[in-house]
Order: sequence, then structure tokens, then C-alpha cells
Amino acid sequence: SLQVLNQRITCILTEEMVSQKFERLLQRFQSLLSQHSAADWGALEGDEDNEDDGYYDTNEDVMNDYVGEENDLAWLVGKLLRLRVACNEARTCLRKMGELAGVPIEPPSQTQLANATLALPGVLCAGVPGAGGYDALYCIYIRGTPTTPHSDTVRDQIASTWMHHNNKHKHKSI
Repeated sequence: SLQVLNQRITCILTEEMVSQKFERLLQRFQSLLSQHSAADWGALEGDEDNEDDGYYDTNEDVMNDYVGEENDLAWLVGKLLRLRVACNEARTCLRKMGELAGVPIEPPSQTQLANATLALPGVLCAGVPGAGGYDALYCIYIRGTPTTPHSDTVRDQIASTWMHHNNKHKHKSI
């Protein structure tokens, strides 16, 4: 149920992701994670079912920087992917609830925008918060390389995606 998912998300955010180990490893692997989509992170965790089976081969030079740290990286990616899965399950429940109630909690244009955002490198979660509609979207991401004092490469890609979407759907607010 949605209540159970919300409790799981709260637990992950308030218990699993606040340890010194989590913070230290996130800082250590921030650059690597911000350069790849979360869909590819399963390869970092050692997930055999990941669609990108050539991850290590195609990124051998990048992975050479982390030789001997595979267990730490897998532990961190496991925590991050638990949150991603729980948030995606919550989105599914909210969409289903909206369909049953005849209310656009996550309207199709917002689904498209959230999915496009989720495909970006460094993005962990995205979706419509609260009661839904056309007026809000949330995004949890791993900071990329700073581009200005107040932004970074991942945030810039998110902003570009949202602006492009807004220009395509000018009849509705995002």
C-alpha cells in the first residue's frame, strides 16, 4: 500500500542515508554516479540482470579509478537503488489511485516529464508530489560538477529537460 511505501521511503531517508559511511561514500563516488543514469547503476552494484551488460567494458578507464572499492560502491548503489525502487512503486500507486478516482494525480504530460528526468545521468528519483496535478514535480539527484556557484551539470540537465518540456506543453503549467 502507499502508506507502507511512504514508511519505507521515510526509513531509507532518515535511517539508512544519514550514516557517516553513507555520506563518506556518496562524496567519494559522487562524480561517478552523477555521470551515469541510475538505470546503469545496477551494473555498479553487480546486478547481472542490468540491461547494460557492457558497463565495465565501455567504462574501463573510469572504473580503474575505483579498483579495490567495488564493495563500497556496491553498498552505496544498493542503498540508492532501494530509494529509487520505493519512489517508483509509490508513483505507480499514485497513478493507479488517480485512475480509479478519475483524477489526474500524475497526468500523462507529468509522467513523460518525470520519466525523461529519471533517464538523465545522476537522477535518482522524480515524480509528482502531494495531491498531484500539473503544478509540481520533485527530483532527487546526485550533484554533478559545479557549473556556477548555485548549479552543477546534473541540475543544468534537469533544468534544460524541464524547460524543453514546458515549451512543448505551453498550454499546461509544469
